[in-house]
Amino acid sequence: MKKHLTFLALLGYGALAWGQTPTQTIRGSVVDKYTHEPLIGATVQVMDLESMPGTVTDFDGMFVLEDIPAGYRTIECSYVGYQKVVVAHLVKAAQESVVEIQLEGSVTLQGVEVVAHSTAAVNPFAPIGSISISGEELQGGTTTANDLLRHAQGLPGVQPTRDNRSDIVIRGNSPVGMLWRLEGIDIPNPNHFARRGSSGGGITIFSISLLDRTDFSTGAFSAEYGNALSGVFDVRFRKGNDEQPEYTFRAGLLGLDLAAEGPIRKGKSSYLINYRYSTLGILNRMGFHLVGERIDNDFQDLSFNLHFSKKKEGEQIKRTDFNFWGISGLSAETKSPVEPAADRSSWGDKSAYDFTTNMGATGLSLRRILSARSSLQLSMAVMLQDILVREDTVSEANVATTLNREEYLNGRVSVAGRYNLKLSDRLRMQAGGFVSELFYDLQWDSLSIVSYQPDTLLRENGHTTLLQPFVQFSYQPAPRVEINFGLHGLWFALNERGAVEPRINLSYYLHPQHTLSLAYGLHSLTLPIGTYLTRIDDGQGQPMQPNRQLDLARAHHLIASYAFQFGKERADTYLWRLLVEGYYQRLYRVPVESDPASTYWMFNETQGYARVPLVSDGVGRNIGVDVSLHKFFRKGTFMTLGLSVFDSQYRPREGSDWYSTQYNSGLSASFLGGKIWKVSDFGSLETGLKVIYNRGLPITPLLENPPVVTPYEPPEDDSRPYSQRIEPYFRPDLRIAYRRDRKVSWLLALDIQNVINRQNEDGLSWQYEPTLNGGQGGWEHRLQSGLTPVLSFQIDF
Repeated sequence: MKKHLTFLALLGYGALAWGQTPTQTIRGSVVDKYTHEPLIGATVQVMDLESMPGTVTDFDGMFVLEDIPAGYRTIECSYVGYQKVVVAHLVKAAQESVVEIQLEGSVTLQGVEVVAHSTAAVNPFAPIGSISISGEELQGGTTTANDLLRHAQGLPGVQPTRDNRSDIVIRGNSPVGMLWRLEGIDIPNPNHFARRGSSGGGITIFSISLLDRTDFSTGAFSAEYGNALSGVFDVRFRKGNDEQPEYTFRAGLLGLDLAAEGPIRKGKSSYLINYRYSTLGILNRMGFHLVGERIDNDFQDLSFNLHFSKKKEGEQIKRTDFNFWGISGLSAETKSPVEPAADRSSWGDKSAYDFTTNMGATGLSLRRILSARSSLQLSMAVMLQDILVREDTVSEANVATTLNREEYLNGRVSVAGRYNLKLSDRLRMQAGGFVSELFYDLQWDSLSIVSYQPDTLLRENGHTTLLQPFVQFSYQPAPRVEINFGLHGLWFALNERGAVEPRINLSYYLHPQHTLSLAYGLHSLTLPIGTYLTRIDDGQGQPMQPNRQLDLARAHHLIASYAFQFGKERADTYLWRLLVEGYYQRLYRVPVESDPASTYWMFNETQGYARVPLVSDGVGRNIGVDVSLHKFFRKGTFMTLGLSVFDSQYRPREGSDWYSTQYNSGLSASFLGGKIWKVSDFGSLETGLKVIYNRGLPITPLLENPPVVTPYEPPEDDSRPYSQRIEPYFRPDLRIAYRRDRKVSWLLALDIQNVINRQNEDGLSWQYEPTLNGGQGGWEHRLQSGLTPVLSFQIDF
């Protein structure tokens, strides 16, 4: 009888344990946002649980919260003299949650403390025109294929253009003006299928498993950012778990993904590594083509971050952190002509190409806390990128004629440094700079439409130097006012061009719920290096380089914004944030063709290098308003609604007419949102919706009665550039996922891309087809993807 009672008791205990909600540990650190000094005695609480469990940080600024129920949790951190921070964090039963919370100096109005919103930029000198994006946001209910750029395409101010490419068009600006930074170092275009001379591509090399909070800036950047006109992505890798090993495996339509992390030396160092292999090549061989009917593509990438920490026992400051990181990506895409050969009736049927891009970067970064008021950051990196493009036309006899061949090998060795100093509680300073040695080996041959022989447009190799010093300050002259100001310098040794760029932004806190801000910046951009070196015939059969002395392209950015937080959650925190940003950008010294009758504007090019003589006489203007409504993640619900109204125009030279740029759709709108339901102690249902829209990109019309031309040269009416418009772009994506949280957790997700099966016209990829309109010719637009279900499975252990 006693044995039976013991058995029943154990059975009942097991059933009780089985029915309990799984828990996990949240641990991490709290540091000063400027110097990264550990903050002793900071309070950390989980606010969405009835018991509101909490703790305080220890001598090293570290905290541990144990037995926290799995799911999306709301974490609040506060410290005397600093702004309170409230963030949402996903707690998985299978893996510990390791977080770093950064706090900055407090602002108190009418006895109420201003609370930093959870999307505030990590960079403390960039409070205006910047937000931060976490890796969790990319997978927490949004239909972004876990890709940073596809998430950004749904943000206010960013214009969606294409389904299968991630070109970032911000406020009417060309993607050429985008800056990429990783772990404090500027890097080349980090995309698979990267556009030559631009910043877009197919999908980023970054794995979601490595991403920490990434800052995304859309204008009037802080003084540490240079060589950019349109936007900045400042990407950071997170540290691996330094206490126990953990693993994540993902499998889906786009590929296989394996991540591993754990301690190298427990409590002192860690590794984090991710490898991804695309299954697109396998699907292509099975007859499935996601990008295009005749297009095969494949890619793979590897990313890692090794972190080491060194500190003398009993010493709270003077801590040193080392990161050794790296990314690499290989991608290849081929387009085949129509088969069988007898069916090749149009020019497009005969077209074929090979497109490969390989990219790698590795670096070492160091952060040393020198004192309670100062710190030093040093970074060094080596980078290499190789892009090869070959475009052919294939006859019915399967004889290929190469129309265009380009191969660009670019390397870079960069060193960067920053010194941070708190001069007082109200005045902070950061000074530093970047030195990059740029290496290049560029080749470009194109078939002449006159001689039908290859013309060499570019064949150069060498190296040059890019210098970028900066200094910036943050000053709070009064409780309601915060000012950030500084200078950025740029010197390009290739043609000895330079600039000194002032930056300033001001925030005025009318009330804990209301903030007015102004920002101004002068920004400069070096052109894609091949543009300076392009060879052009001087009319006597001799090559010349007329573009070598082109100036830096420049832009004045001016932003005025109003932020309103409402929907009170507690005495000092709110659920909603409305942001209205008006902006004006004046571009000048932009390359245009030297021919006075030409309407060419270099920033209308989506990729490649110029092939005509240029002068730095072009001007442009972007003016508009971005409105966003953001609901912070609470109780399983989040959303961002955005609307942008703008006008983007240029003129080739002073006194000429104004024309629309290629990106002047005039109106774009977006919605990102999701809801998570708890359906059991172990399971949750996640739903997400992304809707993006633009009014349709403009294109240049064809001449009504064109002369006889070859298929290589469409008869465009250059007197009316970008005066026609394609159909509006509209695409809704839907996500449904089920998450199961146990000691081994898993997620099954279905992302339905383009759920209404609307095939949008591709506004950045059209082709002249001379056989259309009874032989008069016409534009042939490629239709983009229809409904595409993407099934994926993830397991964490």
